[in-house]
Amino acid sequence: MQFRTISVFLLTWVMLCSTSIILFGQTRPSSEQVAIERKLIDGKKYTILGEWDKAEALFRAVLSEDVQNSVACYELSRTLSASGKDSEALTYIQKAIRIDPENEWYLLMEADIHEKTGDLHATMALYDRLIALRPDKGYFYEMQISLCKKTGEQERLLKVLDGYEELRGVNESITRTRFETLDAMGRTGEALAALQKLTDAFPFNTDYKFLCASYAKKTGQEEKAKQYYRDILAIDPENSRAKLAMASSEKLEGDDIGYLQSIKPVITNPGVEIDVKLRELIPYVVDLSTTRDSVMGQTLLDLIQHLVKTHPKEAKSYAIQGDVLSILGYEKEAIDSYTQSTALNGNVYAVWEQLLTLLMKTRSYDELIKQTQLAIDNFPNQGYLYYAAGFGMYKKEQYNNALDMLNEALIMTGRNAVQKISVYNILGLVYDELGDLEKSSLAFESALSIDPKSAETLAHYSLMLSRRIAASEKAMDMTQKVINQGNQPTMIHEILAQVFYNQKKYKEAYSSIQQVLQADPYGDAYNLAGDILIKLGNTEEAVEMWQMALDNGCTDTQLKSKIADHKSQ
Repeated sequence: MQFRTISVFLLTWVMLCSTSIILFGQTRPSSEQVAIERKLIDGKKYTILGEWDKAEALFRAVLSEDVQNSVACYELSRTLSASGKDSEALTYIQKAIRIDPENEWYLLMEADIHEKTGDLHATMALYDRLIALRPDKGYFYEMQISLCKKTGEQERLLKVLDGYEELRGVNESITRTRFETLDAMGRTGEALAALQKLTDAFPFNTDYKFLCASYAKKTGQEEKAKQYYRDILAIDPENSRAKLAMASSEKLEGDDIGYLQSIKPVITNPGVEIDVKLRELIPYVVDLSTTRDSVMGQTLLDLIQHLVKTHPKEAKSYAIQGDVLSILGYEKEAIDSYTQSTALNGNVYAVWEQLLTLLMKTRSYDELIKQTQLAIDNFPNQGYLYYAAGFGMYKKEQYNNALDMLNEALIMTGRNAVQKISVYNILGLVYDELGDLEKSSLAFESALSIDPKSAETLAHYSLMLSRRIAASEKAMDMTQKVINQGNQPTMIHEILAQVFYNQKKYKEAYSSIQQVLQADPYGDAYNLAGDILIKLGNTEEAVEMWQMALDNGCTDTQLKSKIADHKSQ
């Protein structure tokens, strides 16, 4: 079968190649001509079989007998190029072109050699010749377009596109390339005019009009954008996407609330893609994260709740709902929304990070451990996920498991200095719980070597020392450095309260724990406040704090007995 295929191919090749044989019974070829043709056929057979040396020998033999045989020059060039002898191959194909300068196959062969050797400008010169020779062949234009993109010759590319468009007419591919080129050159007016060609050629295609409108809006051509939206509504009066865009363009200055309320019909329309709606909502969510405006927040939340009802199976709707809830301080509800989002689509890392951060902030450590495992399944190379898992395990007293996770996180943090400090800090606390003072100190010192002023590290390090040494000057020195830095988050104040308590400085401890109770009261903070107050002799207030701790979910096993023992006093 292989032999038969080769034979058929060779027969076709013989009929097509430019030789001196004259067919159809005209002048009978000489014996020399027949011998040359035989060698050409045999040489072609060897090229098909990949026996390059044999093919090369035969083609050279032909040229020794007939130096003007362009076919032999062409085939020898192909053979040499296949053998990696590109320089010599170029010599022979150029000789073939001198013999037959309008043979497109010869020109293509030289172009291929130049492209193979990286001489793109020589390649382009040949495609210019090919386009001039055969302006009806789209392939030549397409190759030249590709080469112009590689070399960055934008003006030349635009000229090639003119010729290709004349051949093919206006189409999306040519127009998109012209548009992208003009846009990259900063010629926005011409870029929009290029897109306009599509709408002129296909006047009832609203997608092309939306493309024009989007670009016009992006480049500050607002009036033109509005006209495109009007054109769309003239074709499709109920087009919600165009209505939404027009509402956005024509809203009163500063009337954001009114605008958001006006687009509710679009948000609740299941026929409008969710991405179109999100493009309108996200800028307001970003603004809300800065302004914290309660009226804007509630308006957005109401609108986004309608979005969730309209798109109940879209992870994106729950994610943006989680963002707004988190900004407004509804942390438990935000966690529920983010969890629903990751359940529908676990491939968006940012949502996982938001979810895990909130779980740490709300001290939901069991759920934190559970969700980090799911997140790691989706993103096994993200160091923050291992840190979060280690943090949760530390808080749940799963110290050996925490070590495994934190050491993985340390490997993955790379040059992220902030994340590396956080990992070292929790490692220091874990080693402290395991009784390894040397490794604990080493972890904290490693963190301080990155940032000697890190309040988080200084606080955690002083906590470790305060547990070990009854009167630790180093612990108190670090604590004072943190206080001198000024404003600190409640987490730091809670750690400082524990340090002062361990060092028997109860007034300072009470001052620090008050900062926590005012900003973020929870069970463990109430429990520590009670312990501090009892040391200060305020039994009644201490019992009240312990009762608050019990009511707020504190799991201290001695809590009930502390309340009972001191209630009677």
